[in-house]
Amino acid sequence: MMEPKDDFGLMQALSEHRFIRFCLVGGVAFLIDAGCAWGFLKFLPKVPSLALSYLLSCIFHYTCSKHWTFRDPGRISARQVWAYTWVNLTTLITNTTISAWLLQALHQNVFLAKAGALPPTSVLGFFLLRWFVFHTAKPSRR
Repeated sequence: MMEPKDDFGLMQALSEHRFIRFCLVGGVAFLIDAGCAWGFLKFLPKVPSLALSYLLSCIFHYTCSKHWTFRDPGRISARQVWAYTWVNLTTLITNTTISAWLLQALHQNVFLAKAGALPPTSVLGFFLLRWFVFHTAKPSRR
C-alpha cells in the first residue's frame, strides 16, 4: 500500500515542533470549552455550565499536553497537577490583566482585547508548562 504524500512536510512539522502542537491542543481545548458550555447551557445555569465546560477542556488540555505536546513519559503526580494548576492561574491572571489594559488603552471591543492578549499569554503558558510542569520530558529534536 502506498504511503500518503506530504509535499509540505506538515506531518513532520507537527511531530517535531512542540509549540505548533501546543497551539493545536489549545485550539481544540477552546472548541471543547465553547461547545460544552453551549450544550450545558441548555439544561444548567450559566456559571455551572461555564465551570464544567472549562474543567473538561482543562482535563483534555493536560492529557494532550502531557502525552503529545511535551511527550512526558512519567506518571501523573500530585506535583505535576499542582504545577499545571499554578500555570493555568498564572496565565489566567496574565490574560485578564492584558485584556483589561487593552480595553482601557485602545478600544472597548472585548474580543479584540482577548485576541491581543492571546499571543503573549500563549507563549508564557508554553514556557511555563515546559519548564515547570513537563520538564522531565525528553526534548524532541525541535
